[in-house]
Amino acid sequence: MAALQLFLPFLLTLFVGCPLPQASAKVACSSDLCALGEPIIRFPFRLTGHQDERCGYPGFDLSCDGRNQTIINVPQLGDFKVVMIDFVRQMVLLSRSDPRGCLLRHLDDGFDTSGSVLRPASYSRNITLLNCSNDLSKEVSWKTCLSDANYMVMAIPTDRFVEDLHLWPRGCTNRSVLVPSIPDWEDSLVQNVALAWDQPACGTCVARLKECVLKNEKTLQITCVDYNGNSSGPPTGKIIVGIVIPLFLIIVGLSFYFRHRHARVNSPRDSNLILGVSSDRQLQQQQVMGTETSGLDDAVIASYPTIRISDKTAQLNKSTLGNSCAICLLDYREQDLVKIMPECDHCFHDHCVDEWLKRQATCPLCRDQQHRQQQAAS
Repeated sequence: MAALQLFLPFLLTLFVGCPLPQASAKVACSSDLCALGEPIIRFPFRLTGHQDERCGYPGFDLSCDGRNQTIINVPQLGDFKVVMIDFVRQMVLLSRSDPRGCLLRHLDDGFDTSGSVLRPASYSRNITLLNCSNDLSKEVSWKTCLSDANYMVMAIPTDRFVEDLHLWPRGCTNRSVLVPSIPDWEDSLVQNVALAWDQPACGTCVARLKECVLKNEKTLQITCVDYNGNSSGPPTGKIIVGIVIPLFLIIVGLSFYFRHRHARVNSPRDSNLILGVSSDRQLQQQQVMGTETSGLDDAVIASYPTIRISDKTAQLNKSTLGNSCAICLLDYREQDLVKIMPECDHCFHDHCVDEWLKRQATCPLCRDQQHRQQQAAS
């Protein structure tokens, strides 16, 4: 105890005199999201109310609605749900945030993104809008939100429309519309539209598995850094020095304390005292329980009834014998010698249970105390 009392002030002085390094004043811009399954949000996008303004680029603000959907506002067009963000190709896939909204109506009227940092993606799919009377219900798989009570408007990829021209209903009017899309993205009902951005140009940086960050807030200059690299966070070397060295000294101090204590316990005076107390307690427990811890004599063990396994005995005594010995876990085989416990009738291999009973006078299975007197021959 005296050693520990001397060592504790040293540890206290160590932590007061060597504080851990503090994080830099620079804003930590970690990724965020509205909910599981929603797109990950990082630079140039920023989740308002969750991330600092310096974590995003002007015009790339996102928010979470009441259903934890990721929302972006496109001037003149309204709110859209963010379905996916491709940071390498600098594209974002949007759908109407209101399920009752009709994206095709915006596309049919001309998708005007003026005033936004986003523009329609360069890649577009050509969609044919087929306007037919509403009694052609067999084509409902292509029915769109442009349909009303009198007419059914179907959206069909133009290449398929031309290829299967003979399959489509007669007397329908058609017109084409270009849908900005992401290559290889399946969207037969035209529920999504792809927009892209030119600035900030971070695609190459992200493709190199690096992080694009805002270097100068006034000039909006960006830079490409390693994740948690450069000056964005406390230096790793200082953290190691500030944590590992004090931890090492604590371990050394505790080791010294326990070795000192162990030496005292193993001294002749203290060890005799401890062993004496332990022996007295064991003797008291044996006297209170009224039991002995030794096993049975060989003569007593030999007097316990045995049975030689055969097909006939196995069938007659299956409920008593069981299928296997609970000590060695091996199945009983013909000609095996099995010993029966007189108090509980549990059975075990003769050689297995003999070794057990020499150490303790209980059944290996139910722990019932067994006779210490020789059994009469049956």
